[in-house]
Amino acid sequence: MAAFSAEWKSAGLSVRNRTGFLWEDEGVQNYAVVIHEDREGGFWGEVPAIPGCYSQGETVDELKHNIREAIAGVVDVLREQGREPDASIQILDVAV
Repeated sequence: MAAFSAEWKSAGLSVRNRTGFLWEDEGVQNYAVVIHEDREGGFWGEVPAIPGCYSQGETVDELKHNIREAIAGVVDVLREQGREPDASIQILDVAV
């Protein structure tokens, strides 16, 4: 199983809402994404700061595209409800 966190902004994968506009008025948000390799093939990812935000893809590149769309959709819904993703989530890399 592979896992990493991605800084979407520095990787050029800015989060956009469903209409295609960047979250410029709130600033671009960076979300850590944990990517898992599926035993049956492909990859799936989860966003710890947004419980229930998951996606999948046959390749990591496809997953990146799909998870970006999932993040944008969930963030849209949260904001419509007057809520925000959980900012208290922290990702820690530990070498053993």
